[in-house]
Amino acid sequence: MSAGRVYSAVPRVQQPEEQSDPGTYGQSTRVGARRVLGGLGLGVVLLVLGLAIKSGPLTAVGTGADSAVAGLRNGLFTLGAKAVTLIATPEMWAVLGLVIPVVLVVLRRRGQALRVFGVLIGTTAVTYVAKMVVQEHRPPKHLWLETPSSESFPSGHTAAACAVAVMLIILAGPARKRAMTIVGGIFVALVASSRVYLGVHYPMDTLGGALSCVCATVFLSGLAHLPPLRRWLLVLDNHSRR
Repeated sequence: MSAGRVYSAVPRVQQPEEQSDPGTYGQSTRVGARRVLGGLGLGVVLLVLGLAIKSGPLTAVGTGADSAVAGLRNGLFTLGAKAVTLIATPEMWAVLGLVIPVVLVVLRRRGQALRVFGVLIGTTAVTYVAKMVVQEHRPPKHLWLETPSSESFPSGHTAAACAVAVMLIILAGPARKRAMTIVGGIFVALVASSRVYLGVHYPMDTLGGALSCVCATVFLSGLAHLPPLRRWLLVLDNHSRR
């Protein structure tokens, strides 16, 4: 057998960045840029929504909705609402946003670790900034079933629940992503409802919480499509498969 044939019989190992068609990088960059701008635009919408909710008419509507929900309270519903809201404590998930990625790195799931870190910490950051900018007061104190610890808009618990839902989708295998999307959606709805039920948020606050997560997720998804982060994620994902 000739040396040329021996050489051709040995497959060349591709580098991670070579595993995708180089021609797709231009399209990926355009998609990434659009998503980054979309995330920034959603951030503006979030702040405008929060400032609008502080107006007298919308505050009155929100208070009326909370009062109506308060009339439906009973012992079982209250216990369930407090349990659900405890699971979505934003401070807890901010800490887990550091712990879970470390665990994933140990498990050699580095690409997922970076994505989970981005979603959990990014959502926390967007929520915090929006709270500081909007500075919305909580609903009337006589409606509270628990004592809140920060500004009302956006709902930190709802934002955390939405981030958890995105995390479940990231960690799920291809065959389970649809199921995790449904589970995550139900979880977000339960947490959002519990915050209104407990009298510590207006309904629009929970919408703002979900929007905080969407804003962070869209923005970070855009960054993930831009070089060099896209190449870096390909390298991390490639190492995770070994």
